[in-house]
Amino acid sequence: MPREVIDLPPLAPGLVPRLSVLRFGEADRGPKIYIQGALHADEAPGTLAAHRLAERLAALPGEAICGEIVIVPVANPIGLSQRVLGLHLGRYALEDGRNFNRGYPDIAEAVIARLEGRLGSHEAQNTALLKATLRSVLAAQAPAEPVPALKHRLLLLAIDADWVFDLHCDAEALPHLYTQPGFVAEFAPFARLMGARAILTAEASGDHPFDEAISVVWERVRAAYTLHPLRRGGIAATVELRGQQDTEPQFAERDAEAILGFLTRIGVIAGERPRLPEAACEPTPLAGCSLIEAPATGALQWHVPLGTDLKQGEVIAGIIDAASGQSTAVIAECDGLFFARSQLRQVFQGQKLGKIAGREPLRSGPLLGP
Repeated sequence: MPREVIDLPPLAPGLVPRLSVLRFGEADRGPKIYIQGALHADEAPGTLAAHRLAERLAALPGEAICGEIVIVPVANPIGLSQRVLGLHLGRYALEDGRNFNRGYPDIAEAVIARLEGRLGSHEAQNTALLKATLRSVLAAQAPAEPVPALKHRLLLLAIDADWVFDLHCDAEALPHLYTQPGFVAEFAPFARLMGARAILTAEASGDHPFDEAISVVWERVRAAYTLHPLRRGGIAATVELRGQQDTEPQFAERDAEAILGFLTRIGVIAGERPRLPEAACEPTPLAGCSLIEAPATGALQWHVPLGTDLKQGEVIAGIIDAASGQSTAVIAECDGLFFARSQLRQVFQGQKLGKIAGREPLRSGPLLGP
């Protein structure tokens, strides 16, 4: 399979992180699909799904791919290198503590200004010009530091994509995804194919994560030039493939099959469209997602399993302080599906323990977890 290696700025003399980029199909034959795995580094399910998908795509005849598919199976080589006393810490950059999936550049205003007076009445030409402008504006901003350079290169690979799948996983979780409310219909078939148990939506979740850095610029350009036809692109989602420990081969195969099935349904891969299973959930607002906090310090005991439909006020866990003999109940603050939880079992007061997909808004401001 065609493989491109991109060198990033060195972390130290002789220590150069690299991105491996796989490409399938042809850019001028149809939509561009961008898929990356493990932006938080220690998210093996995303990497394994991307790897298995690449194997499946490589086995297809060339004419079966009606577009361009770009896969970055290992999206964060810097995070993969971060180990402290034998513990892998891949979610945050050790140099500044920033989350690898936060703080991507916002280029919308620059792109809108660059397109002023250049769009016409032909949708395909307008869309091609928009894609070229997205690449050009972003390419001019190339930073020199390793972590910003990593974010920049990933965004440059994806910014002109029609569809973006950012493959992650939670600590312990059911399959779920995050996207904008306007993309729910587009991603509904994929959510059914992957067996998503929660679809969490927000126009802007806060702190500009990777998927929104792409979708927001496309949507803002379309809103700025409503009189000029533009194909909808930048349709992006963060896809959470269960939990960190869910690395069995059948999971990677199932995830790759779901993506292949979806790409077949939208015509990027030729073949018979797969039948959709029944939807396993309805979309809920990200603002309604309860981030369960530890009310005390001690040993955590879960009382209910993932997948439980909870009622507000229900006891879902207990925290035992064996030194004092005290037990503190962890209470559900809303009705909703218990879909994700931490791997921690010794916890401190105020730590985030899990997530409940509630149906009514609970929070405002930045909506993502740490």
